[in-house]
Amino acid sequence: MARRLSKLYKELAELPVYTSSYFLQSNPSVSNIRVDTSVRDFLRKTKRTISKNIITVSPDTVVTSSVHDSTNALASVPSYSGKRLGVLRETFDGTTKKRYVEVWRGSKLEASKDVTTTHEDFHLHPEAKAPEITEESDDKNAKYRYLPDFGEQMNGKTRPTLYLFKWKSRPYEGEVISPNNPPKGGEETEFEEPTVIALKPDLPGDSTFTFGQSVFAPDNKHIYATGYEQTSDGRRLGPHGCWNHPSAIFKLELPKDIPKEADEITVSAARLTPPHVAARSPRVSTVPYDPYTVVWLSNPVGGAHTSSVSLWVLRSTDKMPKLLIDSVYEPKDSKDFPGLYVEQLPSNPFVSLDNSKIPSHIITHSVWGSLQKVLRFDLRSGEITTIVDDPHYSWTITNTDGRQAVLAVKSSMTSPPELMLGQLSSSSSWQTIDRPVLSHSTREQLDTLCSEIISIPDRYPTEVITLRLSKKKPLPMISIPHGGPHVTSTPEFNPSAICLALEGYLINMINYTGSLGFGQKHVDALIGRAGELDVQDSYHAVQHLIQSGFAETGQGKQFVQGGSHGGFLAAHLIGQYPGFFSAAVMRNPVISTGEILSVSDIPDWAYLEFGQPFGPTSTLSTKTFDALQKASPIFYIDAVQTPVLLHIGENDRRVPPSQGRNYYYALKGRGKVVEMLVFPGNGHSLNLVEAELAGFEITVVLGAQWGDEGKGKLVDIMAADIDLCVRCAGGNNAGHTIVVNIGPEKVKTTFDFHLIPSGLVNPLCIGLIGSGVVVHLPSFFNELEALESKGLNCKGHGLKEVELGGSSIGTTKKGIGPAYSAKASRSGLRVHHLFDHDNFAVKFRKIVEGRYKRYGHFEYDTEGEIQRYKELANRLRPYVVDGVTYLHSAIASGKRVLVEGANALMLDIDYGTYPFVTSSSTCIGGVCTGLGIPPKLIGQTIGVVKAYTTRVGGGPFPTELLNEIGSHLQEVGKEYGTTTGRRRRCGWLDLVVLKYSCLINGYDCINVTKLDVLDQLKEIKVAVAYILDGVELSGFPANLDVLSRVKVEYITFPGWNTSIENTKSIDELPENCRKYLQFMEDFIGVYETQPLLLDADYVNLTINSTSMGLGTTHQNISSIELPTLGEDVNMHNSKVEGRAGDSLGFILVTIASGYLILSTWLAILLNDPRSFGLFAFHPPLQVLAIGLFAYGILTLQPTSQPKTKLAGLNRHQLIILGSAFPCISVGTLVIIWNKNIHEKPHFVTWHGTFGIIGIGWMFLQMFLGAGSVWYGGALFGGGMKAKSIWKYHRLPDEALAY
Repeated sequence: MARRLSKLYKELAELPVYTSSYFLQSNPSVSNIRVDTSVRDFLRKTKRTISKNIITVSPDTVVTSSVHDSTNALASVPSYSGKRLGVLRETFDGTTKKRYVEVWRGSKLEASKDVTTTHEDFHLHPEAKAPEITEESDDKNAKYRYLPDFGEQMNGKTRPTLYLFKWKSRPYEGEVISPNNPPKGGEETEFEEPTVIALKPDLPGDSTFTFGQSVFAPDNKHIYATGYEQTSDGRRLGPHGCWNHPSAIFKLELPKDIPKEADEITVSAARLTPPHVAARSPRVSTVPYDPYTVVWLSNPVGGAHTSSVSLWVLRSTDKMPKLLIDSVYEPKDSKDFPGLYVEQLPSNPFVSLDNSKIPSHIITHSVWGSLQKVLRFDLRSGEITTIVDDPHYSWTITNTDGRQAVLAVKSSMTSPPELMLGQLSSSSSWQTIDRPVLSHSTREQLDTLCSEIISIPDRYPTEVITLRLSKKKPLPMISIPHGGPHVTSTPEFNPSAICLALEGYLINMINYTGSLGFGQKHVDALIGRAGELDVQDSYHAVQHLIQSGFAETGQGKQFVQGGSHGGFLAAHLIGQYPGFFSAAVMRNPVISTGEILSVSDIPDWAYLEFGQPFGPTSTLSTKTFDALQKASPIFYIDAVQTPVLLHIGENDRRVPPSQGRNYYYALKGRGKVVEMLVFPGNGHSLNLVEAELAGFEITVVLGAQWGDEGKGKLVDIMAADIDLCVRCAGGNNAGHTIVVNIGPEKVKTTFDFHLIPSGLVNPLCIGLIGSGVVVHLPSFFNELEALESKGLNCKGHGLKEVELGGSSIGTTKKGIGPAYSAKASRSGLRVHHLFDHDNFAVKFRKIVEGRYKRYGHFEYDTEGEIQRYKELANRLRPYVVDGVTYLHSAIASGKRVLVEGANALMLDIDYGTYPFVTSSSTCIGGVCTGLGIPPKLIGQTIGVVKAYTTRVGGGPFPTELLNEIGSHLQEVGKEYGTTTGRRRRCGWLDLVVLKYSCLINGYDCINVTKLDVLDQLKEIKVAVAYILDGVELSGFPANLDVLSRVKVEYITFPGWNTSIENTKSIDELPENCRKYLQFMEDFIGVYETQPLLLDADYVNLTINSTSMGLGTTHQNISSIELPTLGEDVNMHNSKVEGRAGDSLGFILVTIASGYLILSTWLAILLNDPRSFGLFAFHPPLQVLAIGLFAYGILTLQPTSQPKTKLAGLNRHQLIILGSAFPCISVGTLVIIWNKNIHEKPHFVTWHGTFGIIGIGWMFLQMFLGAGSVWYGGALFGGGMKAKSIWKYHRLPDEALAY
């Protein structure tokens, strides 16, 4: 996926995402900032952590250190002073996972300990942040005893436990360990092994609290942490994304003396928050001594899973916390503070406006309407100040230095995240200190987009965020209601939305009633009305954008997608408004609320959000189940008409996979169009790299030579991960053979595909035949029956609006050429004609009558054929779809599409070895015209290349081997046609052909097949150049006469003389074999030295007995530079070698020109136009001579380039000069021969007309510097057909049809 949609998505999605940033040093003049980013690595299908340091000296001077991969550093946190860095590290050597705790002071590792056997995995989720304890017990049933885990994103995590890491620090130069005990000169500190001790809070015996989110107080005596409590019925409600589940803030106090050898110590624990409050996110100020300040967040227990937040503050000298910011029920207007909405506070939110060490305020981000703003809260008065109110950007505060310096990340719908450094005082100032680098083309594309927040009339607080191309016009629209339901979409960077918007879609992100940022009143308004109010808000938002002229309506114009509760809404919309949406994508959707209760990690959500009571004694009654089902999308299942694509995370604990699966079965059972992708290892958010990439792949597989390269094998391999396999051109003259193992006994079965896409071997893949294909219906059904007889299910959709089809240039004689001929002459039959039988019959009879007129009467049962096609139409109807709408809906809904090319580039009707070609466009352009898709939708183009060259049928074949080596290639490679059974002609690999193919199709990578056929050859040759008359041609010639006479220049490689059949990687290939492949890559333009070609060596081997596929990256193919005006175009470097008619043309031009010149000037000199017999000046003879002259010029077509010169003039200049002679002669005769004017008026009329037009034409020729485009000009000289103007437009000769 590279230069178009999927490549753009990759570039955008691989941009770094800031995960943490903090100050290692900060003062008014210099800041040293540590930055960690997460980077998606699509090649390795993983996410990597990249770290770097940024030093700011002034607003104009920012220094960035080199980046380093710290993926195995799972978390890092600085000390209060910034001088030390604590790191949790995990390594994996392929078999063993190990965990370490490290303390760094600058670049020195001060302390480290292996904790692999001390405890289980580190808990790094924001709601846990504590390792899992390793327990040993004498209880034989301990490993079977049920312990509730923490649910989504923390599967299997049952006992997070706090650990204390202790080490003895040595004094460093200039460092004071303690104010009361400075180090003495020369004193050495004895080294002690670091210790790791579990902390056991002193709680009542029946307590079910487990702890996480711990933070040290600056006195080093106390720890503040969040305790998570089970409900009284033994549940542990999942804390991820839910602010209403039982939790509390605790103050833990360490004992004065901690034994060195202790594995566990008891710490006193004091609960700071009441039971009716769910508290989280404790933060402690970094003041090194008392008093310090503690803040945290809270929400009510129960009710909406998120809501307006309360902010609490506690001074270390106070006994009771103070409510600083309360929840807001209803703001006065949109400018009034709507309440605080933030999941976690920044890691250090404290600032001091007087730049002292005593914090005066905290700073955080918060949702405000559809924006995310930056707010500052006074720790004493609770006064709220808006620091950043940006209508275009979304801001997130990450950290502060405890004084006036603040770190934040900002992004917009069209601008990727940037790291900002702010300085707070009486006013705030911000500077960008780090931003990602975009390619120029990507930046230009982003600049074509615009984003806008639109309020929906009469539906407050409903708002939408739109993203579209800047030019305002109605667009097809993708509506995306958010999940939750109590979250908010904000205008932040979204790679997938950007890619879809650049494709011409209007992105509509809907914030409906229940979204955060508008006051608690509107959160509560959705409780008990989910599935009704949120659905109506979403539909009204869609209608408003249509009525406002932003969006189109109708088939193929409206789409919807959503995840979780957004998927719930998408399913509702297609059920409640059947037929309105053309496609729907749902990611882990809630489908049947009544069935989610017993399997979700948050069963309370289903009760409370839908207005049902929930408590420890709640059981699912019939009444409750019925109410929940009526509010669910499953209630509307029978009304669904829209094709659906489901993305399901296999490990989802929030909305179990059974929800999506059961919806799939329900739709499938009702005959609906539905597909489902299941992603192993993914949870509710589907945030692993493979799942994120799904939906941005449109891959094209094309033959790079003369066909039979093995495209079907590659398609079969790739189809395992493809939703839609598509044919775009050709007919049943193509042939792909697939051999697979069928059934439990793995019976080897051969499938021959001619017309039907070969991806159908994958039972989950749908085949689509595009409109560029011609179809012979009897052959279509014969192929279906043959495939189904071997166990392949071909029922369903797949035939697009296609042409119906029936000289020896080596064709397959399947009627493909006549079908395309009928299509070009606009007399062919299309599939949709079949379903209007009367109209079809009229057209069919008309076609037959036309054949009778052309070929004479022949035996043909016209009425019988009409009846036959009527029967075929009934069989065909289930397979027919509106192809363009179907394909674009699939693309918009995220389906992965594979285009299976037919034939190959050298058989292309325009760029192949014409006329020894097929009748369709087999190049990359045929994909677009054959399917109705724009070029930018194509993600990756793969050229399939046989390790040698073959072709079937007639036509020049420069590297053909008519010897024992050619026979060897035929026999070992089994070179017999799938469609015709004909023996294929074989020859050496032709890199001139391959490079020409690359120039036209722009392959992103090549797949080399049948490499093992060369195993036994002692020497292997490769064609690298064509030589004609001692001159090397610079490219592949269009003139087949030239091609048939070229001499081929080869490079000879030594063979490897060993079998590579069982080779599994490129490194295992013999050295000579690798050199062979490397030379091929280099010749067509694969350069490993390019920094962007890091994957140039990536090889995917797929092997059977006679074929081997090697996928290698191919990029940076050189482009052709066209000449400037006035230069000679020379693409072949060949001498002038015209067609056979050129000699006759020169003779005719010479005779006609000579006669015209002699007759004209003799008549003038002797003052008698009737003298000299044959050379007498008679108008009829003049016209005949001019006609012969014109015919001669038309014969002199520029089949080769104007390389030969005579007296400094090239060929075309000679023709132009020659064409001027009769014009000059006739015109001069009329002008000079004045005395005959009054005597011969008819003569004056005849020759005067010739003279005036002739002189004008001469000057026009001189002005253009080329031949005329006017055929009539041939009468006066210089009319060389339309293509003679090629030089004026500076086009290469190949661009012209001759």
